Amino acid sequence: FMARKDFLASSRKLRRKRLILKAIVVVIIFTAIFAGIVAFFRIPYFHVQKIEISGNSLINGDDLIKEIKAKLEGRYFGLFPKTNIFIIPKRNILAELPREIKRIKNIALDKKYFGAIAVKIEERSNAALYCEAENCAYADENGFVFEKAPYFSGAVFLKLIDQRWPDKAVEDFMGLNLIDESEFKKILEFAGLVAKTGGGTTEVILKKENIYEFHTKEGWKIILNAQNEPKSAHLNLITALDSNIKDKRTKLDYIDLRLGNKIYFKYK
Repeated sequence: FMARKDFLASSRKLRRKRLILKAIVVVIIFTAIFAGIVAFFRIPYFHVQKIEISGNSLINGDDLIKEIKAKLEGRYFGLFPKTNIFIIPKRNILAELPREIKRIKNIALDKKYFGAIAVKIEERSNAALYCEAENCAYADENGFVFEKAPYFSGAVFLKLIDQRWPDKAVEDFMGLNLIDESEFKKILEFAGLVAKTGGGTTEVILKKENIYEFHTKEGWKIILNAQNEPKSAHLNLITALDSNIKDKRTKLDYIDLRLGNKIYFKYK
């Protein structure tokens, strides 16, 4: 009985030693594999050495490269370099750059070859100026305010003055749309049509209740609202100018086109 008991105890010790040995072997193998993976991701050949920028005309390419390199700094879990071509933080770069450099409208990033990535951007265009006195910012064709701008005294860009929110500054709209995109496009379209009629528009005042005042170079204004369609409003404008006002254009104070075919105008 004692011999059998000793044999069982010895057998249990042997199994325990074998399990411990197997565990040590597994840990060594796992550590070796993990170390190999870490070493692989640190091979310089697979790291981003070159960033190629295309599509930019107003955005400084060197500044853009600097921003991208900053996002490639550091390591995942303190082990895997973000510069490795296989694990670069592409999603973060594509999401964060347009927020930081608001002139970027669209951006794409592709791995061109080992050691290089190609970044292609589409810039926002300077369609209009959004101003508060001489404090201005550029807005694109959709009414998105994206970048500080110098004040232009001439008619280089259509100026938009916002009187809807007296407590807000230009900076408060940076990265936002001034008004609904479709309404902004109507404003640009109507301003373009007025330019063809003669004189053109110097600025548009955005007022409460979606009322827009187009100030002409001739010193009078046109009043519209969000319900007016540019083409029909322009036809009504031509009708009023040709049929009623004629050679008294310079004496005009305003033409109100908000009520469609019912056109109201006032002299100074």
